[in-house]
Amino acid sequence: MNLKRTLGLLGLLGVSLLAGCKGPAVFSEGDLLPHMKKPALVLFGSRPVRIPRPEWEQLTRDLEARLTRMPQFGDLVLLQTQQQRWQEVAELKPSQTQYQTTLVLTGVSDKELADTLRQSYQIEQVVVFHLESYSCTRECPATRQWLLRLIVLDAQTGKPVYRIRMQHQLTQEEEDPEQTVLLAQRLTSELFDQFEQEFTVPWHQWRFEHLKPELVRTARPSLGI
Repeated sequence: MNLKRTLGLLGLLGVSLLAGCKGPAVFSEGDLLPHMKKPALVLFGSRPVRIPRPEWEQLTRDLEARLTRMPQFGDLVLLQTQQQRWQEVAELKPSQTQYQTTLVLTGVSDKELADTLRQSYQIEQVVVFHLESYSCTRECPATRQWLLRLIVLDAQTGKPVYRIRMQHQLTQEEEDPEQTVLLAQRLTSELFDQFEQEFTVPWHQWRFEHLKPELVRTARPSLGI
């Protein structure tokens, strides 16, 4: 390897280390075709302490709009619709809060609570986004670190269809309130960029699908993806 290329790689490594961000870890079902165009409930985690409420609410609205534009989903049940349903069904909000809390703490989709959400909202998937803030451990050179998670769950089985997570150690500059908001916007954008690219049916699978008999074939134009 020549000197110029070596220095270039070292420079990229240095930028990565300074950024304090671990590359996204991804899980995905091997065949996503059965999971396309499903109606889904969209949930967001609690607001991180260092992000002001107006900025967090704007960020979640932007993410809702981004999900709405994705042709991979069917009808989405967003926060405004959820709030309307809470007025109609008194026990729905507590069940939803308990479902989300259990999911965050244990990583398990509670079947009984999921059935309540599935029937109340008429959905087949749950899409959950969390941005969690933690104090760093001794091994972490920063003072705080973030964990960003986006999960698509099958509402009936509780199994993850797609999951992506990213860790970031905040630098001293990023601790500044204004920089914290910009950082949240940038990291969530990067996370959703990768999600949009990967939560799809690859071209070679469509090619295989088109070779099936017409009676059992899934027509791509009928899905709009």
